[in-house]
Amino acid sequence: MPDDGLIDKSKPKDVLFVESKFGADTFLGPSAETNVLEEFGRSAAFSGVQAPIDGMSQLANKVAGSKIIPDFQIISAPMQAEFGSTNWHAQQIGGAVGMLAPFLAVNKGVGAFMKPASAAEAMSLRFKITQAAASGFFYDGVMRSVPDEERNFWLARLKHASVGAATFTTLVGTAHGLGALGKMPPAGLPIRRPFNNELFNHTVAGVAAGATNAQLDSLVSGKGFASREDTVRAGYTFAVVGLGLKGIEKGKAFVANKIQESGLLGKLREDLKEVPARTEDGRTVDVYQKIMMQPDSVLRQGQKARIIDILSEVHRSLYKIDDALPANHPNKGYQQVNWKHTRGEVDQVLDAAIKARKSSGEKLTAEEIEDAMIASIYSDSVKTPQNFIRHNIDAAAAAKELLPKYFDPAKPGNAERIEGIVEAIKEHQIGPPAFMKIMTELAIRNSIKTSIQQPLVKAPGETVPPSETLIVQSLFQKIDKPAEHAVKGKITLSSDEAALLARVGVERWKVEDALEITKAGDKVAKPFESVSPEKPGVIDFSQTQHKFLDLAGLKEWHVPNKNTPWYELSRRVIDGDSLINYASPDGWAKYAKIRGPGTFFQDKTVWDSLASVKASYNDALTVMSADVKPLAEAGLARTEAAVARVTPEIQLWIDATKQSYGYGPAEKVSFWDKDAEPLRYPEPKQVLEARDVLRLDFARKIGDQMEIRLRAQQNNYSLTP
Repeated sequence: MPDDGLIDKSKPKDVLFVESKFGADTFLGPSAETNVLEEFGRSAAFSGVQAPIDGMSQLANKVAGSKIIPDFQIISAPMQAEFGSTNWHAQQIGGAVGMLAPFLAVNKGVGAFMKPASAAEAMSLRFKITQAAASGFFYDGVMRSVPDEERNFWLARLKHASVGAATFTTLVGTAHGLGALGKMPPAGLPIRRPFNNELFNHTVAGVAAGATNAQLDSLVSGKGFASREDTVRAGYTFAVVGLGLKGIEKGKAFVANKIQESGLLGKLREDLKEVPARTEDGRTVDVYQKIMMQPDSVLRQGQKARIIDILSEVHRSLYKIDDALPANHPNKGYQQVNWKHTRGEVDQVLDAAIKARKSSGEKLTAEEIEDAMIASIYSDSVKTPQNFIRHNIDAAAAAKELLPKYFDPAKPGNAERIEGIVEAIKEHQIGPPAFMKIMTELAIRNSIKTSIQQPLVKAPGETVPPSETLIVQSLFQKIDKPAEHAVKGKITLSSDEAALLARVGVERWKVEDALEITKAGDKVAKPFESVSPEKPGVIDFSQTQHKFLDLAGLKEWHVPNKNTPWYELSRRVIDGDSLINYASPDGWAKYAKIRGPGTFFQDKTVWDSLASVKASYNDALTVMSADVKPLAEAGLARTEAAVARVTPEIQLWIDATKQSYGYGPAEKVSFWDKDAEPLRYPEPKQVLEARDVLRLDFARKIGDQMEIRLRAQQNNYSLTP
């Protein structure tokens, strides 16, 4: 290199230095070419450590008006390698990597200073661009030195800061635009595919940001437009910066998610340990162990992991919903009941699948078993008292949205698996059929009654005006018991009834054709006898019956169909749901919890609550698979034995507690003793006497005792009372 005044002859003779634009000596390298790793390391260290130190020291000294921070050099800058050479690539990548740490520190500080009002605001494009601009301004304005000969130090710093702001604004804005391009319709457009990758988008955006940086830096320095070589160099560097920033962000999210998942998985495992399960050889284990010990012919390792992941997701979701409810909300605790049901049901579905698999000569595949278990996990995932009659439809919609995370629809066969799981969730609603008839009719009738009553109530908490009460009651009687009022299939309306319906805007057919509600319910009660010949897989309702179903939010009533690929897994979900609900101590415990005081079902005694489960068992048995009925019979026997075991325990508790709730020592207890004074359930707007409130509270606690003690019997497989 000729002596043009840039070489510092005071430096060691085996190295060369030139003046750096950062204000420090730039190392031109040893006389022998360094290797690639050395070039990368030196570039990264200089960019990440030395350059920021130089920039901040220079600024501090300028502000102080004296050299309060002496020059010190940790690492020298690398010699600029030949454009396009291996060392050149190492320098660009190293310099970019070195920038990441100080820039991220600046960006984090700026983000904390800006204090977004919410997580949604922090994720908004406006906030991201503002943060990027401020971070770029601060990074280049504070951490980048300017040559000492600059006439106006502060103007030079401001120029560099403005270039930094524009550079990082370009990076974030371009990446967002490319991402939006990836979401443009139509979905199958090939050009969209690369832009669905955030790492790709930020790399390309980095090229644009680098080109912006090179041109603006050259222009504000008074050198005109940057050369092609400088533009390429800056584009290369910022492509790595863009890739690195997004890569670090995704890496942090990945690690955080894995840590969270690990913690949640640990909680799930602990939770599943509470659920006893029976192996084929008669051993008692927990549900998690039972799933994991299955041979590959039943469930392969990847399938087990996927089932556990989905269980964890649903577990987290149900408790999140419940935790968000205030303590006095009527739905408080409902999702906990759903979860306890779900974790037991997945075990029973596995049992039903293994039983059916053996009966069919091992024809049931591992995929069908897995899909049945997944369908059962999702089946009650969005269930509330308000959407009970259509919770299968809502759960199917949720599963359809979530399953692509676990089954890539682009891979052969996965779209069909998702469809099968979704349809099986819809079809599990058929049992117990007689009970579902009652609930379907109730939902339809309540919808009609509400549409009649609401317009007549002038203010919240008020009732129908006395002048219209008799008319409303007459309409309600005709809706509730249409067979008693129908003539040739139609209900006749009085002139007063017709006038009231017109006034509140309720169509007459909703009352006149109310007999069709019962007919629709009759078809729900016998689902396999009422399948549509034109559309197998749903019940054949008339046009009027469909209109009534619409009032309850139902378009169809889904029924398993042998001609569908998902028939077997659909039947296993129905079997497992019936087994855990009606043929296990845990299932009977659930009904002790959701019936009686404080619930929709105002049972006279806790024994009436349990009798309703026994009736539902007989009802559910009509739609269970023949292969699985022996499991149901054995489950019922052990459940009835469990009830016999806990009864004296609860009696002792009642005897020790009842006096504190106003009962005399020898007095019969409402809700427990069948011949006791009946509970007084409150009517709307009725204020009960303190004595009755106390007894209702005690009745709730009796139900709680039955629930707790029956759940504890789930691991007791003895048939001895």
